[in-house]
Amino acid sequence: MFYHFLTPLIVLILGIAINRKLEIAKTALSKEKDWQNWWASEFLRVCRDYNSCITDIVVGLYQWAQIQEEKLPGWEDEAEKKLNSVRQAMRELQRLEWEIQNYARFAHNHGDSVLKNADNLFKLTAELIDKLKREKRGNVEPIRQAQFEFNQAVRLAHAEILGLLRGFVNR
Repeated sequence: MFYHFLTPLIVLILGIAINRKLEIAKTALSKEKDWQNWWASEFLRVCRDYNSCITDIVVGLYQWAQIQEEKLPGWEDEAEKKLNSVRQAMRELQRLEWEIQNYARFAHNHGDSVLKNADNLFKLTAELIDKLKREKRGNVEPIRQAQFEFNQAVRLAHAEILGLLRGFVNR
């Protein structure tokens, strides 16, 4: 008679113990997922800001060249202000590149590609600045292509940080 109650009692105790272990594992997994989400979100924010800064620089440079070509009243001051905003954006780009280096380390497989592409974007942008200053013209297509490649690398690194690369399709 005692044995009839012993089996269900043992099953109940084992069930409670297993449930506790599962809850502990679930909590740890949830904390890890929160960490991944936060870092991936910050990484994406910094990369988005980097893209935006590149756009500000490229558009600012062409506006600067246009101001110099039009030579409307007050153009010297306007051109200087535009060039200062481009310089400020380049400084911001350097800061963002530093941040990208910090976040990209969490993408062990694709982080280096992000860094390489960010560096290439920076170099192409600096070359455009030099060319526009000297020749008052330049080609933005290499920058557009480099920006696309940067964004592809960011997409893969972001997915890696989130732990989504298993089954992730690179389109």
